[in-house]
Amino acid sequence: MRKKNYTMGLLAVLALVGCINTNAVQLGEPTQYPPVRPEEVKVFLKEEDVKGDFDKVAIVNAEGNYTYANDERMITAMKKKAAKLGANAIILGEFKDPSTVEKIADAVIGVGGEKTAKVLAIRLKS
Repeated sequence: MRKKNYTMGLLAVLALVGCINTNAVQLGEPTQYPPVRPEEVKVFLKEEDVKGDFDKVAIVNAEGNYTYANDERMITAMKKKAAKLGANAIILGEFKDPSTVEKIADAVIGVGGEKTAKVLAIRLKS
């Protein structure tokens, strides 16, 4: 029985380590856009790279354990969230890795080590 509880606990921890959590703060008018497929969401490095007009849909935040959450996985998770809101592009914002102290704390006691990211989800008009 004790071994079963240990195994279930380990599986729960592994599931949490592999997660990237996202949330969004919608901007401007509560305009509803139909969802798009995440593969259709374009990625821009900065606002000046966007050609043409666009509406600002939301600020999308993501966080996950740095051992799992590399930049590609973070962007993929934020594209999924943006797509649900009807955004067809994102503009990359701040990506922040945990400090060395946070990484050590994560390795020793399993606390800390969160990587965070923020993007602006937009709806291209053209």
